[in-house]
Amino acid sequence: MHEEFSVLFVDDEVSILRSIERSLFDEEYTSYFASSGKKALEIMESKKIDVIVTDMRMPEMNGLELLNIITEKWPNTVKIVLSGYAQLGQILATINQVDIFKFLTKPWSFEELETSIYKALEYCRVQQENIQYKKALEIKNQAYQNILKKVNEVVNEAKRSTQIIGRCGIAILKFGKEFDIEQKHMYKDIFDMEDKLFEILVKHISVEKKEVSTKELANVLYDFIINKIPSAKIEKKEMQEFSFFVNLGLLKAMIEIIFTLFYKQFKKTGVFLNIGVDQENKFIISILFPMAFVNSEKDEKNNLTFLDIKLQLIKDIFQEALHDGNIKFQPIKLDDNLLFAIGISK
Repeated sequence: MHEEFSVLFVDDEVSILRSIERSLFDEEYTSYFASSGKKALEIMESKKIDVIVTDMRMPEMNGLELLNIITEKWPNTVKIVLSGYAQLGQILATINQVDIFKFLTKPWSFEELETSIYKALEYCRVQQENIQYKKALEIKNQAYQNILKKVNEVVNEAKRSTQIIGRCGIAILKFGKEFDIEQKHMYKDIFDMEDKLFEILVKHISVEKKEVSTKELANVLYDFIINKIPSAKIEKKEMQEFSFFVNLGLLKAMIEIIFTLFYKQFKKTGVFLNIGVDQENKFIISILFPMAFVNSEKDEKNNLTFLDIKLQLIKDIFQEALHDGNIKFQPIKLDDNLLFAIGISK
């Protein structure tokens, strides 16, 4: 029961130490013996000592001086003092300075010493169990705090994601509020896409950012785009590799919304994409719809083409989605070509 414990006996009289050693030879615990305070400290430095039994009157370093050092360096070591009545002054000083488990006054018996040691070991065992329970409780408490923190993060993230989706949804619902009957009929296919656009937002958008390398992001986007548009022509440039944080869900939502709104254009002329890093170490995704504006239907009432109306809608949606991130979006009209540039900064 006490095999894992150890006891250090300190006395300047070697005969007393040998007598103690003989008397306690068969005890469960491990015994160490020191004939001076200095040797006792050397043992304490190299061994785990649970209980120390020391005489008070010793040359060079007395028991009180030794116990003061042990209290400072090994506060959990249980202390038993052997003393004589003539050492009352030292005993009182010891009581005032260190925590003593037991005083044994001379002449003491081995039975008394043995009983005191086992009581000290039992106290030590309880003390160690309390320390272990405390550590276990601290670990559980920390685990609870970590879980609570994670739950709060998830809830806050879900809340922010919901807010973004809500703002984007409002932008979609606002589309065409000022249109008359004729215009609403003209843009019927856009109105018919509203549910689909909202589904894309709900599916992909979150506020979570993931650390990725440029090559990893290029591969993820390539796979995503090819899965959505197998006919897309994609060029992945050789690029400098570095890591940065990016909202992958938002990127996927943006790309899928572009393909959804401009489905007719890429079905007619195809779509070309370029993925790479510019000279300013900004990750760039370029989506080109060639000749998109050729023969584009025009709304004479507001002097805008059908594509201009789609561009305004997509700007309104992305303005809400990109409110506080490191992703920038720019639609560009190049003659009759339509180019979408998505830039991600570190």
